[in-house]
Amino acid sequence: MKLSRMTGYSQKILFVIGYEHKPPKICLDPLIESFEVVIRQVIRIRVSERCEEVRDGLVHPEHHVLRCISWELT
Repeated sequence: MKLSRMTGYSQKILFVIGYEHKPPKICLDPLIESFEVVIRQVIRIRVSERCEEVRDGLVHPEHHVLRCISWELT
């Protein structure tokens, strides 16, 4: 909400970094989808469609998949 009220910026981006196991023990999809519902329908902040980059094959013993997710405030 603070970001939506800020002035003086031509672009405002929300950015989330998430990690999952492969296969996911706890999938991030329900969390991300719930966030989109809340921001659009409850708080009523207009955001773009989700942009996501996924990188798998990480060598960390717990974090196998990196998910970078962003939305632009419109």
